[in-house]
Amino acid sequence: MNDLSLPEPVVWQKSSDKFPVMLFLSRGGTTLFFLLILNLFGVIFYFVEELHEMMGSYPIWAPPVSLVVLIPVLWVTAFEHRHRGYTIGETEIRIKMGVIHRAETVMPYGRIQHVVSRQGVFHRFFGLALLEIHTAGQGSSIDGLEKEVVDELRPFIMERVSQITGKSLPDELSLNAS
Repeated sequence: MNDLSLPEPVVWQKSSDKFPVMLFLSRGGTTLFFLLILNLFGVIFYFVEELHEMMGSYPIWAPPVSLVVLIPVLWVTAFEHRHRGYTIGETEIRIKMGVIHRAETVMPYGRIQHVVSRQGVFHRFFGLALLEIHTAGQGSSIDGLEKEVVDELRPFIMERVSQITGKSLPDELSLNAS
């Protein structure tokens, strides 16, 4: 009577195991750098007499506040890899991400306009890449994939889009800059 059936469960592909390390170094390192600069200015203000008179004493709260800022950044980074994934289906690409705010993006092949691969400094150091997929109304990315995987996925997606739409996508959009 009713031919409706539940869809097959989605099998999510994960980014590289090197991706969390890259995130820790890039986000944690950047955050730590700016917090060290903030604390360094506090020490300078304390020891330079003119600034000390103008600004008052060294803010003793600066180091604990720095930790309060650093810990959530590292916590979110630690769990981000676990909540990221992608799947390449017959008719669409699905991308999920988010630790606090979770989102799943579905991009039908017929809507995809271009596909870009990128590698920043940290990506190149770890042999990883970022795959950006753009439609007219949105864009999404799959970050932390092995460079070889991106080099295989990008032409596959472009070919799949060409099969479905009858139009070929430009091939010159692979950028090795962040």
